[in-house]
Amino acid sequence: MILLHDGLGSVTQWRSFPELLAQSTGLTVLAYDRPGHGRSTPAPTGRWPTAWLHDEAVVLGRVIEEVGVQDPIVVGHSDGGSIAAIRAITSQTRAPT
Repeated sequence: MILLHDGLGSVTQWRSFPELLAQSTGLTVLAYDRPGHGRSTPAPTGRWPTAWLHDEAVVLGRVIEEVGVQDPIVVGHSDGGSIAAIRAITSQTRAPT
């Protein structure tokens, strides 16, 4: 299961939720900070591109490939939910719940 935070959030705001979710479901849970959030690299300066949510869905696809997940469950909040939905529409990833 992959968790995506909201537009102003970060992984640290999930607190113990990913660990508790993993324990209760038996699934591996992954949460990562997008650029400019939490402890990640700074976001590029200037105007955000109009397709930035789509760009982040591409990054999500790369993360999924890198970790070798075959059928991920992707759950997001706010912007993270939009990214998860775009990824679901453009791939075999399940829709967010």
